[in-house]
This record gives sequence, C-alpha cells and structure tokens, in this order.
Amino acid sequence: MIDLIIVSSDLRRSLEDVRVKIGVELSTDHHLVAGTLRCKKCSTIRRSGGRSSQRIRWALCSVDTSAKFPNSIVTWFEHIPVMTTDVETEWQLFKCGIFEAAAECCGFKRVGPPLGVKEKKAVFKKWLGNEEVSTSARYVEAARRQQKHWEAEADFWEKFGELLD
Repeated sequence: MIDLIIVSSDLRRSLEDVRVKIGVELSTDHHLVAGTLRCKKCSTIRRSGGRSSQRIRWALCSVDTSAKFPNSIVTWFEHIPVMTTDVETEWQLFKCGIFEAAAECCGFKRVGPPLGVKEKKAVFKKWLGNEEVSTSARYVEAARRQQKHWEAEADFWEKFGELLD
C-alpha cells in the first residue's frame, strides 16, 4: 500500500501510471514506486535572451587569407604533442588547432543580440529597480541610440538594394 506520493504541481497532470515493485529480498518491507510521465513529443526548447555565441567567419575567398591559413595550421599542428595513449585527446587537440587557425586567419563573427539591445535592456532593468529621473533619462538615451542604429541599418540595406538594381 502506498501512503503518500509527492508530485510537482507542474507534472501532476502528466502523471499517467504508478506501479509498486517489491524489493529483491522477500522479507524486506522496502518497495520501489515507479511512475510514468506523459511528455510532449514535439516540445520546443526556449532559451532565455542574452546568450550569444561566436562562430568562425569563413573568409578564405581572399588571396591573403587563403595563403595565411595553411601556414597557421602548420604552426598549430607543430604544437600538438605526439601521444600514443589516448586517441580522443589527440583528436580534440587536432580539432582545436583547426578552429584556432581559422579564427586567427578569418576572425570571428558575433551571433546573438546586438550590443545596443543588451545595453538598452540593462538600462531598462536598472530603471525598473530605481525609478529616478536620471535612470529614466539614461534609458531614453539608450533607446534613441538603438533606434538610430536600426534606422541607419535599414537605410544601408535600402541603398545596397538600389545599387544591386
């Protein structure tokens, strides 16, 4: 007999079946309670904002970059020590050498929200915590800077489209 089951309130409706399994020894009074939870098959994983990553921008089309890349790879591979014990570690060093050489030659491209958006959000959170005139003025100024940035970017792409036509 089960005396009490504690289930989190957000999982309560997804609990389908509960079974009791008797312990290995017949003389014991310990039992294992196993429950089945119903989960959505197509659940989306949402990440909170503020997470940005950097990826390598492959700019090997230019002649000087494509000439510099093999030399950089050779110098990185010379630093990899010869190991006969662990293949996984050697592979990680090999992969890291390729990425570091590409980053050194091609550079990084920042992916994620623009820095102006992050700055505006940070100022807004400060303003929510401390509703003074000075924090309000800082937020208004950050919002104006970001608006000017978006307008300049839209103008740039319009002019670029006109040049292509």
